[in-house]
Amino acid sequence: SMVDLLARSERITHARFERGLNQKLDVLRLTQLREARAATIPPLMARRDAALFRLATLTGQQARILSLLCEGKLNKQIAYELAIAETTVKAHVTAIMRKLGVHSRTQAVLIAQEARFAQVLPREAGSP
Repeated sequence: SMVDLLARSERITHARFERGLNQKLDVLRLTQLREARAATIPPLMARRDAALFRLATLTGQQARILSLLCEGKLNKQIAYELAIAETTVKAHVTAIMRKLGVHSRTQAVLIAQEARFAQVLPREAGSP
């Protein structure tokens, strides 16, 4: 009957409308997800630039100490090599971590490595 045909046509139209709406919502959700992700995960270059900027705030002595940390040296070894007190090394390591915005010396080393800091560190004469 005509009523059945109209009801069926209306159901089909409604289903198509819902599918289209769901597709639009999926696209919207995906776009929002991408935007949120982009806001929370800065691009690699931006992170590297930020790391370089923070590394540039280190004093010469702090840079030397960070370089030795990158070599895996202990505070006692750094103190001996630089002819300073171990407590002074500890104070420098604390200042380095504060300037780099990290909570451990391992994180400081990772930032230095990420920024290829070793290439710009002052090297002693005769060092490779």
